[in-house]
Parts: sequence; C-alpha cells; structure tokens
Amino acid sequence: MPEAGLSASYLSIYLAIRPMASFAILTIFLLYFFAGVTALPFQLTFQKQPDFSQYIKTITLDLPSVDQPTRLLFVGDVHGSFDDLQNLLHKLNYDSAAGDVLIHTGDIITGKGAHEGSKKVLDWMAKYRISGVRGNNDQAVIDWKAWRDWISSTSAGRTWLHSLDRAWQEDHEKASAEVLDPGSWVRKHRKNAPRRHKVWWRQVPSEWKMFREHYLIAS
Repeated sequence: MPEAGLSASYLSIYLAIRPMASFAILTIFLLYFFAGVTALPFQLTFQKQPDFSQYIKTITLDLPSVDQPTRLLFVGDVHGSFDDLQNLLHKLNYDSAAGDVLIHTGDIITGKGAHEGSKKVLDWMAKYRISGVRGNNDQAVIDWKAWRDWISSTSAGRTWLHSLDRAWQEDHEKASAEVLDPGSWVRKHRKNAPRRHKVWWRQVPSEWKMFREHYLIAS
C-alpha cells in the first residue's frame, strides 16, 4: 500500500507538471525559431526588394555659353580601355581648362579592358566630373552595386556575401590556368549551401549573373 501511494503521488506530480513542461518546450522551440528568423533583415522577409536600377529620367547638363570657344566631344563604348581613351583624348588635344566639354555615351566599363581599366575609367571620369548616359554594361554594374549594398545592410547578409566572395576568390586562384566558369560555380554553391544561407541565395535575381565582369567590378 505505501508503494501504491508513492506511485500515485508521482503520477499526480507528473500530471501537474506535464502542461508546464510542454509549454516550456514549446516556448524554447518558438524562441529558437524566431531567433533565426529575426536574424534576417526585415526588408528581406517582409518587403519587396528595392529598385536597384536607380534610374535618373532626365538631367540637365551645364554647358558653356555659345560665346565661349567650346568644343563638345562625345565618346562611347570605352569598355574599360583607359589607356586607349587617354590616347584618343590626347590626339584630339582635349583640354577642359580651355573650355572643352567631354560627354560619354555609355558603356564606359567592362568588355574589352581589364577590371583595373574599368576602375581607372570610373575614377578618372568621377574626378573630372564627366557627364553622360548609361549603357547596358554601366547599368548592370549599378544594379549589382545597389544589390550588394542592400544585402550588406545587415550583419547576417554581409557575412554571407563576404564568405561567398572569399570562396570564389580562393577557387579562382586555385584554378590557375584553367578557366573557372562562374555559372557552374554558382549553381554548385547554391545547391550545396547550408540551410541558413538558402534565404540569401533566394535574394539573387534569377536573371542576373554572379561573378561575371559586372559583379566583380561592383564588388
């Protein structure tokens, strides 16, 4: 009888604490789940992606008056060929101090020149405040730059992006003379990505091409 009474006591205690134990387990699970969700940026989980294109519909160029000795020089499709651009301007005796105005007609980066050339072209045109219109190559770099800034606006996104860039750089260096295909590399890493990275991969626009010239210049 004492043993039966003891078992009944344990049973009553178990029945009393079972709801509390279940509630505690459920609470811990929810905290764990939402901790993972809140690690993602609010805008990624609940809002649409921002407009990465950053189009400027119209702009007014400040040109010298007609009374000044002015030449309007237009150049396009530089494609990162910085040295060729400078040689061309030298042949034309381009002199901004004398009133010459240079306007580019797009595609000033990527294509024919190396990435370093594209960066030189951008730096030079920014330094001398050269105005112009966007080409499709220019727009692709702007898209990627805006996307990278958006992803990097949170620590979790920034960590993912930096780890991805580092992995690409390491594999690219190991490839040596071989050509590392960006498309195949991205598909492999996207497929084998850990679960916590899946949400970030889903933020890459499907029609965009990662780790090609436009992406690398934007980075």
